[in-house]
Amino acid sequence: MTKMTKSELKKQLSGLGIKVVGNYVSKKEVIKVLAGKVLQFPYKKAEWGFDLTSISPEIWKKILKFIGASEKPGRDDSSAGWVWKGKTVTIYTGNDPISGEYYSKGRENEKGYASYIGIEGDKETVKKVADIIRKKADYIKEESPEERQFI
Repeated sequence: MTKMTKSELKKQLSGLGIKVVGNYVSKKEVIKVLAGKVLQFPYKKAEWGFDLTSISPEIWKKILKFIGASEKPGRDDSSAGWVWKGKTVTIYTGNDPISGEYYSKGRENEKGYASYIGIEGDKETVKKVADIIRKKADYIKEESPEERQFI
């Protein structure tokens, strides 16, 4: 730990956006800055992937509830798949296991089929979601721990 003078400390705090009045920093200022830093870097990122996965709509809904995501997916053209954004984890699939709708058009709906699954976000939560999928899926062709290999 490096020792610094009061003026050096004030300069460092000011550089972080914390207002220093005299020799005092308000609790509100510290919380505001720390909250910004926490929101900016919320987790240690991890990834996981599954290939050609069948999973029931009921189990999928439980997974979405667990991560804090809506049952209605968004579109993600960068990964060519459906996306569910939770609090600390994002899940991508080629097919929506609830509605059965494929991301790419031209195929009949297939409820209970996720196709490719990619999970990324908070390391602990990613592993928990991967464990749930591994244990509860009806079928998984292949798994890629530590990377979103398939989507």
